[in-house]
Amino acid sequence: MKNKRSILLLTIVLIGLMVFYFGSSEISTRSLESVKVLSTDQFAITEHIDKDQNKDLSFFVSLANSGTLTELTSTELQQLKETPRYRITYALKSKSIEYTMNEIDDHLYLINKQDKVFLLDKSIIEEAMVNPYLDALYTHYQAPMVEVSLNQEPMVIDSAESQWNYIKLDNNWYTSHFPDILNKKQEPKLIRDSETPFNISFKTEPDDIKLQVFQDKTLLYERDLEDSTFLPLQKDGLLRYELTATWNPQNEIEYHGSAKYAFTIISDFPATLEFNKLAGQIGDYFKLQVNHLNTNETIHLEQSLLGSFQFTPVNGVNVGYLPVSYHTKAGTYPITFWIETDDGIKTDPITYDVVIENRDFKIQYLTISTTTEKATRNDEAYSQFAEFFTPTREMSASVQYWSQPFIKPVEGRTSTTYGERRHVNKAPTSYRHSGMDIAAPRGTPIKATNTGKVKLAMNLILTGNTVVIDHGLGVFSVYFHCDTLSVKEGQMVERGEEIATVGSTGFSTGPHLHWTMSIFDQNIEPEWIIDKNL
Repeated sequence: MKNKRSILLLTIVLIGLMVFYFGSSEISTRSLESVKVLSTDQFAITEHIDKDQNKDLSFFVSLANSGTLTELTSTELQQLKETPRYRITYALKSKSIEYTMNEIDDHLYLINKQDKVFLLDKSIIEEAMVNPYLDALYTHYQAPMVEVSLNQEPMVIDSAESQWNYIKLDNNWYTSHFPDILNKKQEPKLIRDSETPFNISFKTEPDDIKLQVFQDKTLLYERDLEDSTFLPLQKDGLLRYELTATWNPQNEIEYHGSAKYAFTIISDFPATLEFNKLAGQIGDYFKLQVNHLNTNETIHLEQSLLGSFQFTPVNGVNVGYLPVSYHTKAGTYPITFWIETDDGIKTDPITYDVVIENRDFKIQYLTISTTTEKATRNDEAYSQFAEFFTPTREMSASVQYWSQPFIKPVEGRTSTTYGERRHVNKAPTSYRHSGMDIAAPRGTPIKATNTGKVKLAMNLILTGNTVVIDHGLGVFSVYFHCDTLSVKEGQMVERGEEIATVGSTGFSTGPHLHWTMSIFDQNIEPEWIIDKNL
């Protein structure tokens, strides 16, 4: 009997010790060394409250000791454990005790590792709601994080910063900032599809969102987003996307502020061919642009509009111009494009059909003195023209000198249009008029149609005082019959700068400027490029 009583007494003592050990009443200010508080949201904010740093631990002692042990069913316990707000670790002198702080139906609970549940009373909850280490008890204590995805695959936000304000239970406004844990180096994602949009979503929709894209700290692009999708910027390389979201102050809304989120990608889109148009008339031109060409790739283009065609790198893309001169017949012209790598790998050829429409040209009947005709239209004149003028448009600078629209070099009446057939002294000629004639008084200043380098500035028997300007990329302007010249070969001239004056030198019937525009030696309609940037 005595042994049975001893066993019973020992059992009661052990149960008491277990209640003491697993309960919340064993934590005291004297035994507590520090508290670690970890928020369980995506911010994972960790706070260390250490007695050695003269931090007040009394609140957390009260928190641990104020709970009422509560019995829950297994289902209720499971539901409660799905809503953790914090993990709180108490470091005592001899051991550590860990709780999770959980919320459900506006009640707060502490749950220990043995799944014992303690319901916190109202007074301690009110203290918790204004405690500086438990801000995550408020849903909007931080600006919402954005979710950015591409093809339903989430992008990693590698940095975020915020200026955020929210109101607590004491009716005071508090300021918070994103924790540094969000600012981590991440491997940038490689994307190759330029047509698949990014998707963004917030748990709380902002009032405004601005998108900015940077490369090497240089702003390439920005715009205000009006919906939740946007396409990747059509540029290769390492790009940083920044989203700035703003939540404006509003009545009865307990938060406001702004946040900036960033992610980095490497764009490597496949090379594509782009046309300014696929149909034109005789005298027109087509601008071809190849985007996203890598250094180990070569462009191949099959076409019959121009004998020798070349692309030139300009501002990260490759540009070329196909002229449609008056020698071109109307019809459909296939243009086939493909890319080949240094390893000999070829993309599938893509063929585009370019349509050239017919055009009617005028016939001009010109009467000129026999003396002038004999003096300017002879073998010597033609030989000189072939020697000095013809070579000037064979080679062009591989840079684009111009940056603004082309201008008309002189104002006046158009006396002869592009492409006209001429009958000189009743005899038909075999050529078409290569540009447009602009009648103006002798001595009227002639302006450079755009920025470029002077390739020729001399007097020719056939065309008189002549200027040729190379604008780069195969684009040339030509000025015939000038009275005086103001420029020299090799000189750079600016758009609108005076280069000559109107005259009637060479084969001419009166003061005028003959103005020609060409892609290399293929003449195009000059009137169609006025006020255009090509």
